[in-house]
Amino acid sequence: MKTKNAKVTINAILAVMKPGTRYTAGRLATRLGAPVSSVRQVLSTDVALARLDAHSAHQGRVYSLAGTSRMSGAHVDNRIRPDLTSNLSEYARTLDAHRALAMTTRGAP
Repeated sequence: MKTKNAKVTINAILAVMKPGTRYTAGRLATRLGAPVSSVRQVLSTDVALARLDAHSAHQGRVYSLAGTSRMSGAHVDNRIRPDLTSNLSEYARTLDAHRALAMTTRGAP
């Protein structure tokens, strides 16, 4: 059986994925109708790492849309997005709280 020579892009992969669902490279290749090697090559790029979460499971590596397959609040997405923003506000608030607590326990100079 000969597979078609398709150009696989990260946008094509994202288009077939549903939020909260985990996919193996083989399952994504089947949904796209593309070779598994091409899908694996795209999944290993930095762009894919920024937009997808990768997990190890008993069937191998599985991928999901970033931040959609975990419990809410269990994970803070600290990756920098292409527009140079991030979701580090909760982390910054925690550091500010620790700093304020440290200042209250210090003796006055």
